[in-house]
Amino acid sequence: MKKIVYIVLIVFVGFLIVSFIFDFPKWLNWITFAFTIFSFIYNNWKNKPDDLTKVEQKLQTIIDEQESQNVSEEKIKILEKERDEIEASIKEVNIKLNEEKISKEELIRELKEDTEVVLLIKHAEGNKDEPKPIKDALKNRGFRSVNYGMYILPPYLSPHFKETEEMNKWVTTNILKKIPQDHRYKMSIMFVDLKRVLVKEQGENHMKSIIEKLDFTDLVRLEKLSNFIKKKKNISIMDIMQIPHLMRLIEIGHFGYNDKKIISEKEKEILKDIANFLGSEELKTKEIYKISKEELIKILEKYNINKKEQISEDIMKNSKFWSQF
Repeated sequence: MKKIVYIVLIVFVGFLIVSFIFDFPKWLNWITFAFTIFSFIYNNWKNKPDDLTKVEQKLQTIIDEQESQNVSEEKIKILEKERDEIEASIKEVNIKLNEEKISKEELIRELKEDTEVVLLIKHAEGNKDEPKPIKDALKNRGFRSVNYGMYILPPYLSPHFKETEEMNKWVTTNILKKIPQDHRYKMSIMFVDLKRVLVKEQGENHMKSIIEKLDFTDLVRLEKLSNFIKKKKNISIMDIMQIPHLMRLIEIGHFGYNDKKIISEKEKEILKDIANFLGSEELKTKEIYKISKEELIKILEKYNINKKEQISEDIMKNSKFWSQF
């Protein structure tokens, strides 16, 4: 915000200097100045990424940081938790859309220009009992196995390659550089239109569209998917991603004896108590951290949570992570 204020101030001062030198009529000065400010604000607003784009960018940043060589053990754990939280929320989106019986075929028809993703086929990799560094590299990068030896990089992680050379550089930098030079493998990678990909597994009678094997979030970018869902069902994907799940907000090793069982069974009641205290009719994950730690401890104490201090700290910290979206 400060940066914008400084830029506006510089533009204003520059305008005054120019108008003084050339002695512009006062009314023309103010009309021109108002138009300049309006254009500046409009362009900044127009180019501001929405929350779902921020989620995609954040996930990409986390993956890049995870593969950095200069990351501490503590930071690695934080990154793993943040990535797990985003990926779990994306799974929730797919569960919800399946419950709503959204048509994938209709989605593809409407967004036919947006179904290109990175598809990789791993033909072979070493012997049976040898390590599989390519498989590990693909998993770390966010590729999903969708058929035997076939992986896709979901749209929310897929760069849009304009040329084959761009894709070659990206694959080399993000996958092949991590593979030992003496490792034996064979693979193909391409940027494809998913509608044209057919697959068949052993025991199946005919080839079928790969789309049948994919989640909604594997087909188009989150923003495009969100716009489609809003028109069809008036559902917000960001709202789905912000549905609170206490079990996801707590570090696995921080549960005391019987805590996990209690929280799993009493989650709705605990969240209702938090919502009532905050005065929220529909509590979102990003709102939970606004409660005081002391008050959250009191609520957990009501349900006989053993490690209430540690658990309340986890809940508030991981809730605050979602406040950036």
